[in-house]
Amino acid sequence: MDMDLNEFVIRHDGVLTTSDALSLGLSRSAIQRRVASGEWRTIVRGVYLVASYPRSARAQVRLAVASVGGPAVLGGAAAAWWQGLADVEPRKHLVLSPVPGRHPRCTSTTLVAHRRIAENDVTEYRGLRVTAPALTVLDASLDLGIAIVDSALLRRRTTIESLEAAHRRYPRRRGAPRISQYLRLLGSGARSEAERLVVGAFRGGGIVGWHAN
Repeated sequence: MDMDLNEFVIRHDGVLTTSDALSLGLSRSAIQRRVASGEWRTIVRGVYLVASYPRSARAQVRLAVASVGGPAVLGGAAAAWWQGLADVEPRKHLVLSPVPGRHPRCTSTTLVAHRRIAENDVTEYRGLRVTAPALTVLDASLDLGIAIVDSALLRRRTTIESLEAAHRRYPRRRGAPRISQYLRLLGSGARSEAERLVVGAFRGGGIVGWHAN
């Protein structure tokens, strides 16, 4: 049991929940003893950080999702960073939950949005439920701009077809009109912002007979 617990803690950056601990074989009294001794720090009710671990950026992401609980999913710019699609470390963490209403026990960095996510738009990355790359970069583009979509396409982490399909599944979500505009620009065949400026100039000037490479 101890080896399983230790391995779990290592793989999850020192973060675990009451449910995790129980599934690993600990009793509620054993959990309470660890909290009382200071071995585990209670972050919010039912969510702990092992005291020997720092509250790192990775731990903070896990804490944000765990604090919402249930079938919560990390999304947006935080999910992009988690999956290596963005370099900027997030200060806030978008967590998508199918459960409406307030989430009073979530951490201070957590932004909860009510959205039901289709299973094909959810993946597990480093032991955390996150939105799949196509939906991730679409949502992240609202904060990070279209460049993150360009980057994911150039690195072949997603495709135009996957982006369009993901967008169609959530037509009324926040920022949908702007994302629709991004997808129209991407549909020109240009893969960089500079190329799209040229495309726009050509179209505005009535120049025909060209093709984006």
